[in-house]
Amino acid sequence: MRAKFNLLTMPAERWKFMRMRPSNFPTIRLAQMAQLIHKNGCLFSKIRAAKATAEVKALFDVAASDYWETHWRLGVATEPKPKHLGDTTIDVLIINAVTPLLFCYGKLHKDESVCETAMQFLEDTEAEDNAVIRHYAQCGIKAENAMQTQALLHLYNMYCKRKRCLECRIGNVLMR
Repeated sequence: MRAKFNLLTMPAERWKFMRMRPSNFPTIRLAQMAQLIHKNGCLFSKIRAAKATAEVKALFDVAASDYWETHWRLGVATEPKPKHLGDTTIDVLIINAVTPLLFCYGKLHKDESVCETAMQFLEDTEAEDNAVIRHYAQCGIKAENAMQTQALLHLYNMYCKRKRCLECRIGNVLMR
């Protein structure tokens, strides 16, 4: 492939491994991505055809190849451990990659059913767990699913971060 497409090799010193859990090492993520592409040749077509979130999650249920069961980095052997995508990682992929891509595809092709499916995927996906969502939960606003967490993150970015509390309905309630 390198010769065919005139690809350049990325220098080893550019790989970042510090302050990262081994399961998130770039080598592991690339191996998982390669396996995902290998397992699901026409991935977007399969995502577009999926009618339930469980079908999409099944597409992303992959493990890195056998070599990576005994490696975290190239050439450095370790104790065997399967390297598969976890449920949280799959949910993050659905929230941040699958849903926006599917929604944009539906808008571009003026197909509302595809947009509805994308929104349904968000509704069926577990709520995210991050500092912003936990802060809202402390204030009494609990998100039930990923659609609600995305809405709360949008409110945070558009109002809280910009100190526009008086323009936000939730901010008004909390300030009273």
